[in-house]
Amino acid sequence: MKTADPALAHFAESLTAVVEAADMDSFRDYLAGSSLPALGGDLEPAEIIDQAITQAGNPSAFSKRIAGILATVVAEGERDLESPAAGLTLRRQHLLRNALHLAANLPAEAELFTSLKQLLGALKAMPQGGRSQGPTSLLLPLWRALVYQQTDDSLQEEWFSLLRGAGDWTPARRTLLQTAWKGLLWIPPNPEQRQAGEIVNFPRVEAGLLTLHQAVEAQPGGPDFLGNVLEVLTHTFPRSAEFWEARFGGSALFLLWPRALKEAAYRKWPGLRKRYLTARPGSPAIADRGTVRDFRREERHLTRIFKALSDGTRQEILRLLETTHRSTIGEILGKFDLSQPAISRHLQVLKEADLVIEQKQDQDRIYGLNEETIHHFLPLWLRAQEAKSRRKTVR
Repeated sequence: MKTADPALAHFAESLTAVVEAADMDSFRDYLAGSSLPALGGDLEPAEIIDQAITQAGNPSAFSKRIAGILATVVAEGERDLESPAAGLTLRRQHLLRNALHLAANLPAEAELFTSLKQLLGALKAMPQGGRSQGPTSLLLPLWRALVYQQTDDSLQEEWFSLLRGAGDWTPARRTLLQTAWKGLLWIPPNPEQRQAGEIVNFPRVEAGLLTLHQAVEAQPGGPDFLGNVLEVLTHTFPRSAEFWEARFGGSALFLLWPRALKEAAYRKWPGLRKRYLTARPGSPAIADRGTVRDFRREERHLTRIFKALSDGTRQEILRLLETTHRSTIGEILGKFDLSQPAISRHLQVLKEADLVIEQKQDQDRIYGLNEETIHHFLPLWLRAQEAKSRRKTVR
């Protein structure tokens, strides 16, 4: 059994005394890097304090008390930001940055979560021209702390906003996307969900994945990034491959996933493809493809596709859904100078051709491309169009 470093053990005793006495001045000194043991390497103050917490007799109760002190430290930082006269000195920035790193390693506490949200509000409220590099550099460690300090779902829209945000495809941007994705995953279940054992919020997970796909689809390395995102998902919720295959394969929204996202899921869970194709009702042609080809059935299907694609409006609807991935009938209607019954008839033809999938969500009907059908049949249609064009040219 490894013996604790004597210097660390001594510091743990000092830290315990400081916390029990609520000695804010000494705790601030620790966060700023003063009076800390030399443990080797380039450990930050937060890392040394984190190691000392594990030496406490009751780490869980001790962490709770430290969270209360950190809430005060963070609140002080917020007041400094809101006071033009005070501002954030370099020492205060260093202290606050270590407070945020430490908060990311502690169990979630409502008081600390509230202070962190208020600090986020103060940082975001600063005028763009007034944001120096120092305060701005606090945003990423603050978001990381917020990921693990969440005690409710009040930051859900914040995480989605970060996923939707524009920016150059830099390492910093990728790190921010990963952090926002973790933020969505770490939103705790409400009491009803917890009682029902619903720890994974699948509607939120799928909405996050679709939003991430839109953010990365045009970027180099997008498919690899999506694969990493699924790794984060399974690391956050350690479950068997069969669990994910059953839940995603049986999901109505999975039909509307863009092809690149589906392929990333198939790579992660190889059994998902078979489960999805065999579980999908009313589409035997898709289930049979790749095993026993029913050419007559495919011929009839191709005839329906040719009919559906012979109309320019229906082609435009497909292009729209290729861009939006999912749209309600109201959103589709807003893009065309046609009545709702006319749009509904066009959508019905596309559905009969298996080019479009319709799903009910609350009071809305949501439409998306059937990526499997399009991937299989569209090349045949394009070749037929090319042959038709060549025949016209010869004549």
